[in-house]
Amino acid sequence: MLTMNRTKKILIGVAVALLASLLLALFALYQFSAPQSKAPEERIIINLGTSEKELINQLHAQGYIRSPWAFNMVLTIKGWHGKIEPGGYLISKAMSAWTLADTLVNHPYQRWVLLPEGLRVEELAEILGSKLRWGEEQKSDFLNFAQEGYMFP
Repeated sequence: MLTMNRTKKILIGVAVALLASLLLALFALYQFSAPQSKAPEERIIINLGTSEKELINQLHAQGYIRSPWAFNMVLTIKGWHGKIEPGGYLISKAMSAWTLADTLVNHPYQRWVLLPEGLRVEELAEILGSKLRWGEEQKSDFLNFAQEGYMFP
């Protein structure tokens, strides 16, 4: 009789642990999911000087993410902290935290580029090539068509 009670307690403990794990998994899944099932893409601009924390708080306040904690977890797991650059992005409230993070790190449709005065066209091509991820052909095209003195008259 004593072993029956002990077995019952173990089974109840295992059932409670499984239920708690299931509830935790569902909660986490909800936190990482898209806030809306259908939503249009919208353009957002990340300004120069915007910190990652400010950006995450803005995304949460505007309804693009359910949880700043979950979005931070995505950035941590993927190794993307500090990799979101200023620029323009097309995002949607129907994106999960994973998809949104990938878009913000890898798929800007506009980028900020600061060009200091006094640089030669070749130096400008290097800066633009680096920031805009140009290939050699695009740099060559820029050098062929750019004229000295037109960027900063």
